[in-house]
Amino acid sequence: MTRLTTAVEDYFTGLRQVRASGGATGELSSYGPLGNLLNAVGATLKPKTFCVGELADQVGSGLGEYLNRALSHRARLVEPKDLAWLLASYARDALARVEAADDAPSLAAIRGALEEALGVRFEGEKGMRFFHSTLVQTLFYGVFSAWVLWARQVPQPTKAFNWREAVWHLRAPVMQALFQQLSQPDRLQPLGLVEVLDWTSAALERMTWNALKSQQNVQRDNCRNRSIASAGEMIGMPPA
Repeated sequence: MTRLTTAVEDYFTGLRQVRASGGATGELSSYGPLGNLLNAVGATLKPKTFCVGELADQVGSGLGEYLNRALSHRARLVEPKDLAWLLASYARDALARVEAADDAPSLAAIRGALEEALGVRFEGEKGMRFFHSTLVQTLFYGVFSAWVLWARQVPQPTKAFNWREAVWHLRAPVMQALFQQLSQPDRLQPLGLVEVLDWTSAALERMTWNALKSQQNVQRDNCRNRSIASAGEMIGMPPA
């Protein structure tokens, strides 16, 4: 029996005990068992989380995004807009991690490769902000584009899409240069992006290519461009 199964069983046992006591006052009386359930689930996460009742008004939209992602993490995606929202949410997470990395050596190496591929220089505070947003936007556009090209293969692929092999499917030189840099484990690990890209691959697996093709009034290329454009707009990043 897994820890999560035990946690859920304990939750319902707690609810029965509260009700059987005859002293329950409605919703508030169930907060104890609910807090125990959330703490038990939080203990299995990385990083670990814990339940805080009556939160101060400072949580912001991050909690809403987290709950949306957590509650639908196994649901099949059937609308391009749902995939775009999810990729945008992951992109915001990736951008925060890149910004937190500051001037890590691995980030400097990626910046150099991107500068050479684009023929530009990211200098000063504004330049660094633009580099961070350009990196994340190019990264997510590249993963999505690689997935589209992978899904269009004939015959259909027999194994799951792997973002680590994205460079095999990319045609744009700038993306190939970026992903060649990112394919080196010591580049991504310090930035915390491996986890986010794994989430992205899992999300793309939940959206079948046939589901995208079947959307009425949406052309293949327009669907791809609109999904990525929506992701970029939602995370407030300038065009790469």
